[in-house]
Amino acid sequence: MRSTLAWIVVLASFLFSAEAARAVTCDDCKEIHKNKQGIQQELLQKDAELNVAFKSKNFQQVNDLRTRMLELRKKMNELRSSDEKCEQACKPDVVKATECKKLLDEILRAEAVDSVTDDNRIDALYREFRSCNNEMVKLKQAD
Repeated sequence: MRSTLAWIVVLASFLFSAEAARAVTCDDCKEIHKNKQGIQQELLQKDAELNVAFKSKNFQQVNDLRTRMLELRKKMNELRSSDEKCEQACKPDVVKATECKKLLDEILRAEAVDSVTDDNRIDALYREFRSCNNEMVKLKQAD
């Protein structure tokens, strides 16, 4: 059974090579989204401050606020450039592939220290990996 599962691991490593090449993960995208929300709120706050400074004719503060808002908009545009990558990274099949890759890494670590690791644990990891791999294939076919 182990030799069959070892072949599954080898085959899966080829499947995951494309997913591993993606630099952005869905967790990264969630963090990017939080940053974009924070920048948007800061822009709204700076806009309100800008109106107050303009009405009070404090033109130095107006200039400083405009500069800061421009910096924030540039940062927002940089974050928005990752939107397409995030859309790809958060697809269910890609998320599942990442989960399966983590299982594969855990199996490889466990097999590297096989004298210490419990065989039942390794077998359970292989079963979990096979199940994960089957789910990933179904998700890819659904696309």
